[in-house]
Amino acid sequence: MDLQNTDQFLTTREAAGLLDLQPETLRTYLAKTGSVLGIEPERGDNGRLLWPVSKVLRTRDARRA
Repeated sequence: MDLQNTDQFLTTREAAGLLDLQPETLRTYLAKTGSVLGIEPERGDNGRLLWPVSKVLRTRDARRA
């Protein structure tokens, strides 16, 4: 998968911060369920997880409501 435009994605650390979770919590949920709060990250060319900004923000806002 070629994800040249990483402006649309967050690192695991950034996504965890927005969701008020620890990065390891995201990795653990992902390993157990295949998603985190309904968010399925992409894998970058380097194998790192890339979390869609729009879905993370939407989930954050829904959790705060």
